[in-house]
Amino acid sequence: MKTTLNTLDIIIIVERLKPFLIESYATKIYNTDFGILLRVKTREEKLDLIINHLGWIFKTKYEIEKKEQDQFIKELRNSLEGKRIINISVPFFDRYIIIEFEKGFKLYLEIMHGGNIILTKDDIILSALKIKKEKIRNIIKNEKYIMPEILKYKPLEESISDYYDKIVNSKASIASTLIKFFGIPSEIVEEACLLSNINKDILAKKISIEEVKLLDKKIKELCLAYLQNNKSYIISNNNEYISVTNLDFYIYKNYNKKIFDDFNEAIEEYFIYLKKKEREKEIMKEKEKKLFIISDLNKKISGIQKQIEVLNNFINLFKEKIIEIDNILSHSSKIIEEKKWDKLKEFLSNSWPRELGMLHEIDLKEKKLNIKFQENIITLDLFMNSTKNLEILYNLIKEKKYKIKRIEEKIKELETKEKIREEVGIEIKEKEKKKWYESYLYFYTSNNNLVVAGRDASQNESLIKKRASENDIIFHADIHGSPFTIIKVENTTAISGDDLFEAAQFTASYSSAWKEGFSNIDVYWVNKNQVSKKAPSGTYLGKGSFMIYGNKNYIRNVPLCLAVVIENKTVKIVPQATSARKYKEYILLIPGNLTKEKIAEKIVDILIRNKKEISRKEVKEVLIKNLPKGGFSILKLNNLS
Repeated sequence: MKTTLNTLDIIIIVERLKPFLIESYATKIYNTDFGILLRVKTREEKLDLIINHLGWIFKTKYEIEKKEQDQFIKELRNSLEGKRIINISVPFFDRYIIIEFEKGFKLYLEIMHGGNIILTKDDIILSALKIKKEKIRNIIKNEKYIMPEILKYKPLEESISDYYDKIVNSKASIASTLIKFFGIPSEIVEEACLLSNINKDILAKKISIEEVKLLDKKIKELCLAYLQNNKSYIISNNNEYISVTNLDFYIYKNYNKKIFDDFNEAIEEYFIYLKKKEREKEIMKEKEKKLFIISDLNKKISGIQKQIEVLNNFINLFKEKIIEIDNILSHSSKIIEEKKWDKLKEFLSNSWPRELGMLHEIDLKEKKLNIKFQENIITLDLFMNSTKNLEILYNLIKEKKYKIKRIEEKIKELETKEKIREEVGIEIKEKEKKKWYESYLYFYTSNNNLVVAGRDASQNESLIKKRASENDIIFHADIHGSPFTIIKVENTTAISGDDLFEAAQFTASYSSAWKEGFSNIDVYWVNKNQVSKKAPSGTYLGKGSFMIYGNKNYIRNVPLCLAVVIENKTVKIVPQATSARKYKEYILLIPGNLTKEKIAEKIVDILIRNKKEISRKEVKEVLIKNLPKGGFSILKLNNLS
């Protein structure tokens, strides 16, 4: 099974990524089970790139779960986020990629050496994800980056026949020699051997120069066809994927093939299949381990149950001879007080009832009598009467039964975890394409009309210039530091007084009035044709600023108040007026003294206390990102405790 991309695969994928990546910006870097996720922003879109140290690189359409960031990811984030990508290349015919960023940053992907990923600035090492230790080369922070040993052979430009002496001196087969010494992908080598009617397993030293030249010709043809083909294939056998290729190889003529128009798409599907198989193996390994543990625990239960059975048998016989045993214990305690140890042993040996086992040991230090009964050792206290000793034996049975219960609980826990693990598998979901307004502040009014507000000056600018239509209504608070807000109007008759007030309250709450601690402020609305970027003569309007011409429609004393609600298991922030008309449960917020972090923590605690199905981390992130600047106080909990 193909477990990593070959050099030709990497050349293709890098060449097809170039138009997207060059001049794009790295916006976020995450740690995932798939590898490093590099999120970039191009002129047209955002793109997620997976970089896996084992030799996979592709753009993904899936929402990949993020893991906790390690030190290497922290270094990548500190160095590369916000930086422009100026080039990505495969400089040699080897699995070696360089991603160049502005300001001298580079990311070296040494896939051919076990998967090293190295971050440098001006070719000085800043950090490294080292998978393979090397004897020749040290990868040390703050030292100059030294390139690894690279296969510099170029199959489309050079001829392997020029290296005939090297080939015939190899002790390996011709296929292994071409793969190892020249880095030619195994599928290309195998196909070339087949088409040249040469046994791929023949020793290299037995091959003629004419055969080498024939192989060379076929390899060049296949490499060129592989690089230029516009169809890609996943090869499978008995529903098991075995390879992903960019050429319809004859060696796979009897296999099933899934055809793709996009090589990246084929690689992504194949890689996810590999991860699922890997997870299945992990689950199977864990299952076998847990089954062994469960079997061992069941053996322990059987052993304890046998001990309980022996104790019960002993107790039944003990009770039949309780008066006799009482006399033995009483006389024994007197002998002990006299310290006549030999006499004690003689007395117990002669007087102990054989039905109750054999005398095993007299522990003089602890004043205990150990009896061997049905291959088990039962201990009696020589200074206690028979009734007290019976009580101890009954308590011992209780302890053993409790121990069985604890072991059974452990078995049940292991079995439950096993079921959960099998059900979880590997979860991925395709990313939902975001609507344009989701990058802004937005909500839907109680009449289901869309209201959108800018987060900052840049968004105010783009909202009015690019997104506002002629029929839309535009809002602004009567204070410096207010968002521009629009109600998207499809039908003017659908806009009511409630819609206007809700949009006004949203605008007021996201204005600088919140940070200043105001309880209310005036808000006005105008039509699109009243808003202009044209400034009066001699003045200048900065980014996000506009001139308003004509009459302003004021809504006076709009209260600053927002509501946190849950809709379709998603936390949203809406104006208080909307929550009162549209939702049964909500948390009302007004300006106060609590920081965003503290109010977010309080809100999460309230939602969890009320058994809402939420992720603490995700909800906190949403609140911190979308609440206005300033402090907070909880005004009211509606139908929440």
